[in-house]
Parts: sequence; C-alpha cells; structure tokens
Amino acid sequence: MMVKVLGELKNESLADRAYEALREAIAVGELERGARITERGLAAMLSVSATPIREALRRLEQDGLVERAGPKTLRIAKMPPSTPQEMAEVESALRGLVARFAAGKATDRQLDELDALLDRADEIAVSIAQRREAGLPVESQVRALMSVLRSFDAAIEACCGNPALIRLLVQARAFTPQERIQRTIERLDDAGFHGADRYTEHRRLVQALRARDAAGAEELARGHVAQALADLTADTRQP
Repeated sequence: MMVKVLGELKNESLADRAYEALREAIAVGELERGARITERGLAAMLSVSATPIREALRRLEQDGLVERAGPKTLRIAKMPPSTPQEMAEVESALRGLVARFAAGKATDRQLDELDALLDRADEIAVSIAQRREAGLPVESQVRALMSVLRSFDAAIEACCGNPALIRLLVQARAFTPQERIQRTIERLDDAGFHGADRYTEHRRLVQALRARDAAGAEELARGHVAQALADLTADTRQP
C-alpha cells in the first residue's frame, strides 16, 4: 500500500513539474504558437516518460494553451489576430495585481535584487544611447536590456507569492519575450515609440514597493504595462 502511494506521489510530482516546464516554454516562446507537438517529442525534451507529459498536456489543454488540430494531433494554441489589444488589457490588470501583492510580501533582500537589476539596466541603456549616437547597431544591447527587464518582471512575480495569479498571467501574456524584443527592435526609430527607455519607470515602482504602497504600486504597474503594450500592439490594430 505504501509503495503504491509513493508511486502516485512521484507521478503527480513529475506531472506537475512537466506542466510547469511546458507552460514556461510556451510563455517564453520556446514552444511557438501554432507549433505541432507530440507526447514522445516533449517527453524526450524533458527526459521523462509519456505519462507525466500526457497529464501535463491535459492541463495545458484546459488552460487553453494547447489545442487539438485533429484526433491525434496537438499544437500550441494560436492567438487570433484580433485579440492582442484585449490580451494586453488583461495582462495590464494582472500585472497591477502582482505589484499590489508584492508590496505586502517583498523582503528587503528581494527589493535589493530589484534595484540591482535596474542598475544593470542603467548600464545597458547608457551603452544603447552611446551606440545610437555613434550610428552603431544596438540590437544585441536591446536584447540584453529586455532580458534584464524580463528578470525584473520575474523577480516581482516571485515577490507576489501567488502561484494562481502567476498562472493567469502566463496565459494572458499578449506577446512572448521574443516577440517583445523583435517588435522593440523593429520600432526603435519610430518617432512615437519610446518603449526602450520606459524601463526607468521601474524605479518608481520599486520605491512604491519599499514604501509598502500597494495601491501606488498597482497603479504604476498597470500604467506602465498598458502604455508599453500599446506601443507594441500599435501596428496590429484594425483600421
């Protein structure tokens, strides 16, 4: 009896871990929207058997992140082209809640980590400005900056301490990190686009978190994300 229970716990743990790993792979674009997937291929990717993969896929299908393209065919769910703005509004609201919860739970060590990430972002931003002034390419620097900011977002999500909310956020992201980077690079020279330097607003957010100002943190996060996503979705809007 004990062996059976331990086996069930082990399988459940593997299924949970497979689910989390696949969900993150979808969120960051490693598994692209519309890509066909198989249990065998995913099992090989995660070095597990097909059983936990099957359970993970069932949950991802319930989440709307995986869909059936045929009786035996699965693929990563596509986002209809008419929905980026709606998803951006949802993501903005959820990120506001993440910041609100983080204001009440973030430790001093976590807040120091956020400041350290922004210090690194400052250094990269200076490099971007210098290279642009000199007429040099900045794509690699922009990628580095966006990577640091993704780490910043992940750190705030860790401060939030609400796994259910983070699961909703993963499902509601309007763009994968790769899509954000590409769109930012493509629009760097647009007169009305200033997404690459808006990261400085994160300093005010950290100040609100340190002050335990939940309402202020939520307002700052929502406003920042809403404007940033508006920049990125501008060229997808219907005429």
